[in-house]
Amino acid sequence: MDVIPVRTRYTYSCWFSIPCLESITVMANTKITEEERQELKDKFVKYFEDVPVQKYAAMHIGVTEQTIVKWKDEDESFLNAVNLAKSSWVKKKMLTVKAEFALERLEKDVFKESKDIDLSTPQPILVQFIGADSDSTTTDNNNTD
Repeated sequence: MDVIPVRTRYTYSCWFSIPCLESITVMANTKITEEERQELKDKFVKYFEDVPVQKYAAMHIGVTEQTIVKWKDEDESFLNAVNLAKSSWVKKKMLTVKAEFALERLEKDVFKESKDIDLSTPQPILVQFIGADSDSTTTDNNNTD
């Protein structure tokens, strides 16, 4: 058993239509068994499948983000489960958005909108000063009246 920093967890409003688990309270610096840790990891991954935001998934199970980072560093199977949950979420969302939007976001190098600017031949640039008097729109800078 080891001591991990844990926050008190409260049931959050499920306005985003994700089912909330019943509220549990875990005291800070509580010693947990390996079985309890695995249960928390499983709950984290289950939440992460629906909302792949580490901060909120950690809050949901009542641990700090630092604990999640530590678990991912120490447990390759947990890291793989988290990555699989995220990729499953992306796949699910990809099926509900326009293909063009998804391609522009995921494959920016290939599908981003680009605008080519030819800098090889100098082009005049028209500059308009906003807020300038409408009477002073002359372009003759050599006027020495």
